[in-house]
Amino acid sequence: MSLFTRGRWRTLALVITIPILVAGCYQPPSPGKAEAAFRDAQALEKRGDLEGAAKAYASAYSYDKQGANAAEALLRAGDIEMRLKRYDQAVAQYKLVEQLPADRFVEVGGRRVPARDVAAQRLATAITLADKAHASKATYQLLDFLVRVTGRRPGFSYAFAIFVFTLAVKILLTPLTKSQFRYMRQMTRLQPMIRELQERYADRKDELNRRMMALYREQGVNPLGCGFNTFLQMGIMILLYGVIRDYTYQFQNGYFLWIHPALARRFPGIVGANLSQPDLPLLVLYAISMYVSQKLTTIPATDPQQQQQQQMMTIMMPLMFLFILRLFPSAFTLYWLIFNVLTTIQQYYLMQHAEREEASAGVDGGTAPAPPARRSPRRRRR
Repeated sequence: MSLFTRGRWRTLALVITIPILVAGCYQPPSPGKAEAAFRDAQALEKRGDLEGAAKAYASAYSYDKQGANAAEALLRAGDIEMRLKRYDQAVAQYKLVEQLPADRFVEVGGRRVPARDVAAQRLATAITLADKAHASKATYQLLDFLVRVTGRRPGFSYAFAIFVFTLAVKILLTPLTKSQFRYMRQMTRLQPMIRELQERYADRKDELNRRMMALYREQGVNPLGCGFNTFLQMGIMILLYGVIRDYTYQFQNGYFLWIHPALARRFPGIVGANLSQPDLPLLVLYAISMYVSQKLTTIPATDPQQQQQQQMMTIMMPLMFLFILRLFPSAFTLYWLIFNVLTTIQQYYLMQHAEREEASAGVDGGTAPAPPARRSPRRRRR
């Protein structure tokens, strides 16, 4: 079987495996388990074990999300979270009630009332308390300052605050980005030498690995440098996501271009009413920006099989994030979109600057240094 054919089969396996993994996240309804978990939760709540009761109510909902007790389980879980002063978790539970069908009723004060109406009232209180809990944080106050100095205009101030914050994050990460770019340029120039070594020692893996490490040492390249920078950047960005998350409840007052209640009413479930809600068009733009950013920052592989896998992952990663981020607030999606756009612009500038420097110095960016393998025999003769 040829190398290209093996690559095609591995790519096909990847395409088949990812939908299976995604499908594996789906849990079929189990009414019996849901009923048992609901009874356990009631018993735990009566005994005063609020922590255990909250988990049991959440389990009752997860076992049968459309079951008869789903609305009551979520409302009780939310009420317990409020008593425990875990307001973010309470908000999450009440929001799930709003996603249930409108014909779900619960008993309140001896009357049967729509579950959505009860959740809406309690949600407003939970959001107010959750926002107050975050308001003392310095990062919250930073975003609020940016919103306040621009007049708290719904159509501008909140998106502007996200842009300024993202720009500050990008500037903070610029040294790491430059280091990663230098590594990418070095590896690109070494690709002909790496390809030659792979062809020469195709049947001797140990010798190939030894020669590759020798090549990296001679050229002053750390093969793990790019991975370290990437993980460090991702870690910093995930930590800084907490800043956006803490301000989420204020983002319900902000709009961005088409993200507006008027369009949200016309396209429910597709367009977000405000920056605290998911928005599909913005998420699609983010996926496109991720694809472009990957194309600019990925080091081309020398192996045809690896090239094909790289191409497939460049497509599959944005699609996977479309699925992962589909329920995230559009403020967070906007943060990532702006970051990717800034990364693409910065990467393009660095590439142009490097090419001009190489041209002025008379260096061909695509020409690799002579392979060390040709010098090795002379050293052995001596």
